[in-house]
Amino acid sequence: MDWDYIRGGTIYEYQYDVTPAFNSAELVEGSIQVGTSQVTISNLEENHLYYWRVRELSAVDTTPWSEVWHFSTRMQPIFTDVYDTACDSYTWNGQTYTQSGEYTRQFVTALQADSTVTLHLTIYQSVTSTSSVTVCENDLPYHYVNGDIDTTFEVVTPNLSVFNFQFSTSHGCDSTVILTLNIRSANYTELTEIACGNYTWNDEVYEESGDYGQTFTNAAGCDSVVTLHLTILTADYADFADSGCGSYTWNGEVYTESGDYVQTFTNVNGCDSIVTLHLTIYPADHTDFADSACGSYTWNGEVYEESGDYVQTFTNANGCDSIVTLHLTIHPAVTELVELTICENDLPYHYENGDIDTTFEVGTPNLSVFNFQFSTSHGCDSVVTLHLTIFTADYADFADSACESYTWNDEVYTESGDYVQTFTNVNGCDSVVTLHLTILTANHADFADSACGSYTWNGEVYEESGDYVQTFTNANGCDSVVTLHLTIYQPATETIESTICESDLPYHYVNGDIDTIFEVGTPNLSVFNFQFSTSHGCDSIVTLTLTIDPCDTNGINENGIVDITLYPNPTTGMVNVQFTMNNEQWENVEIQVFDVYGRLLRTVETCHGASLQTTQIDLSQYTPGVYLVRVVNGGKVVAVRKVVKE
Repeated sequence: MDWDYIRGGTIYEYQYDVTPAFNSAELVEGSIQVGTSQVTISNLEENHLYYWRVRELSAVDTTPWSEVWHFSTRMQPIFTDVYDTACDSYTWNGQTYTQSGEYTRQFVTALQADSTVTLHLTIYQSVTSTSSVTVCENDLPYHYVNGDIDTTFEVVTPNLSVFNFQFSTSHGCDSTVILTLNIRSANYTELTEIACGNYTWNDEVYEESGDYGQTFTNAAGCDSVVTLHLTILTADYADFADSGCGSYTWNGEVYTESGDYVQTFTNVNGCDSIVTLHLTIYPADHTDFADSACGSYTWNGEVYEESGDYVQTFTNANGCDSIVTLHLTIHPAVTELVELTICENDLPYHYENGDIDTTFEVGTPNLSVFNFQFSTSHGCDSVVTLHLTIFTADYADFADSACESYTWNDEVYTESGDYVQTFTNVNGCDSVVTLHLTILTANHADFADSACGSYTWNGEVYEESGDYVQTFTNANGCDSVVTLHLTIYQPATETIESTICESDLPYHYVNGDIDTIFEVGTPNLSVFNFQFSTSHGCDSIVTLTLTIDPCDTNGINENGIVDITLYPNPTTGMVNVQFTMNNEQWENVEIQVFDVYGRLLRTVETCHGASLQTTQIDLSQYTPGVYLVRVVNGGKVVAVRKVVKE
């Protein structure tokens, strides 16, 4: 349903019904927002006449209903499917069809509803064909299949036969088939063969004498049957047993393991003579043993002077080799002169060399000669002469002091104490030095102070608050670090002009260290000049020029305001200004926002035409504090309210 758009309304209401009086049980009502002038409806009854109308609603009034329009609905169309078959062609409603497919015709029913009929048609074709077939007699009787024809012919051979068929197909269509059948005969032959063990014929293997037949294809494409008369001659079989040491050679073949081995020869019939050897291989014996000696070792007449693995071969009870391996270790005797120089801190001296492993307790300084005759751990005679020279270590100490830390030979020490380091003297022995160390500490102190404008400390002038560090020297000659925690307070010098309503007196002025209340007569232009010390003792001067406006805000005044509300109050950002005005006195209205110094921050104009006004003001960009909201009607202040920004 579509109608002309009318500017100024807020809502369209519409109705539709089966009667023009809009009073039946089927009446439907609805509404939409202004901005569109069209409604789509559904789920209507078939074959009905409907009436509809529309009107507009605004905040002021409601228009009369529009003229009555109407529309009608038809019955749903009828769809029908018909399935049928025919031979070669089909006639439907005066139209002849020769191919299978779906065909559609449209009619109108007695109730004036569309009727669509779809014919699903299948056309079967009659069969008329002539066939000539050549077959072999072994394929008789002949089975003929072609489309709807499926029959078997019993035919004498050889012969040339012509068959003529007239019949209906499985779908009832008349058909004619002329079949010419030519029959070919098969071939038959025989052959005789003799073979040893088995005979292979045309990939078939035969192992027994007898008559065998196979079928091939002759030149006419028919069977050629061949009969084989076969004689199979058998092979000879024999076996024997033997043995060998390690390996065995038979007819050129070498065998190294026990087992049954087969070789084939030719017998008097020209067939295989198969001989099996049952073979036993006796292995050689392998043994080994380990022994040791001092200097040399004799085994089976052989003399060995070096450690190693040695092999000799004997004969075992089977007559085979018996191989024996000797793992020999030769321990030499020790005869040695050793000259050594050591430091006394290396005593007692531990000497280790081959089979020698002993410790010498020696007095220092000394040149000692030790002569040893002994048996090694393996029982071999040995002589060792040791010449040993001992050098002494050096010892020294000294004292020192430092502030906070002390570095000695790349080592850093931060506490008092005795510390030892070891060096190497001219003899290559230890030189032990002891340090008696005293660590002197630095002093650290801090204090807090404040000043107005600037602060002087030890000749340095500071004008900002902060932490400042200076370094002195204490009685030990070390650093004395002092930290100053400084706060700088600034004096206040300011000139302020402000306009307030008489209803806001007395005037409360707050700025930094200034917090005071002024008692002022109204109306008046007052100038206040202050010289005072802040809470931190800094001299300050503030000049305040204050203008007082009557600002009548009580009840319904001559400028038309009834009530004003600010919410939320306090606010963190957005504040709503809601007020009621007398429509007859409504003029150009402004909402003005001032800070506590009377400075105009922003102005918002309101809409015209309604008595209840709501305006939203964003204070999020301003610092926390107290702000004044004024309503001005026709250039006159009609209301002032305070709002707190958190």
